[in-house]
Amino acid sequence: MRPNGMNSIIITDKVSLGDGTKYKINFTDEVSMDSWRTGDARVSGTGENLRLTTDEVAIARERVAIQVTNITESALRTGVNLPETAKRRLMRAAASRVAYRLLGALCDVTSGRTRPRYLYGADDANWNATHATALANVDETDDKCSLAMLSAAKYKAQNEATGRTFMSPATVEAKDNTTAEKFVVLLHPKAARDIRKDPDFKNLVNYKDKPVFNVINGGFFIGEYDDMLIYERPSFYKPTTDNPDPMTITGAGANGIDVAHNLLFGANAAALAYGDVKLADDSSLKTMMTTADTDGSVRMAITTEVGDHGANSEMAVTMVPGYRKLVDDSSGTAEDVGVVHFFSSAK
Repeated sequence: MRPNGMNSIIITDKVSLGDGTKYKINFTDEVSMDSWRTGDARVSGTGENLRLTTDEVAIARERVAIQVTNITESALRTGVNLPETAKRRLMRAAASRVAYRLLGALCDVTSGRTRPRYLYGADDANWNATHATALANVDETDDKCSLAMLSAAKYKAQNEATGRTFMSPATVEAKDNTTAEKFVVLLHPKAARDIRKDPDFKNLVNYKDKPVFNVINGGFFIGEYDDMLIYERPSFYKPTTDNPDPMTITGAGANGIDVAHNLLFGANAAALAYGDVKLADDSSLKTMMTTADTDGSVRMAITTEVGDHGANSEMAVTMVPGYRKLVDDSSGTAEDVGVVHFFSSAK
């Protein structure tokens, strides 16, 4: 979703920033109802100060390479344009990397954790000031993902806060180019499995077979319920020991069950920032640049290096991205701005 002040993910490009720097993200609070005046009451001098909240996104260089060996012989044998195939694979790898890192940032529980933004299982009484203790309250049977759990998460977004106003829904675009305000739910695959088994799913969830919105690229649309667009997390990579699934908390629930970390997004949930890719001059490299939409900075560069006297080549993609779940700490209590975390059984 592109930024217009009410989208879940703020995407920005900054030409002057490079590896190892930080980019400031600004967002504002809502106007308090107490500031309104009626009738002949004077409004001059009564307005509250515009509260501009700032968070920072650290950007860092990320790279990955693919080797293409025996270029000419392999091309003759297979009939495949190997360099072009490698380039497409690198571009897919870059998209998957950004999605993975952004999801990891959204699932970060080290900052912004408050009771109004967290729901452990079906019962809010499962809350504990210690995250691990609260997770241990998530039960295999009682805390399967359900429409009632989604409604409870939405209630928190709309009616609970610790110092700032309630969460605002995101502005999403329909396939007919109209816009609407909705909350967006991203479910762990096992949570998606369980919600489809909810007895109310068949009768209460709309647009299951004909999505009206296309908010999460690659995400499987489950349906719309109570102004929430429900998606199953796309399978864009295979988890490994070093890069585990951010939405699976292994062995953390009651009796050692796995717990699903599900997300409900409103406006300004996270920021994705791109710095400018700077490469040293090297005439031996063939370089393809992908520029930003706004200022001409280089968002991504794919370089080709030919070696072994023309027999082999290595292609690499370079980006300078940053990922951040936005947190407001202006009230003295750090709280997530636009995301409610709700945890369910992943048994």
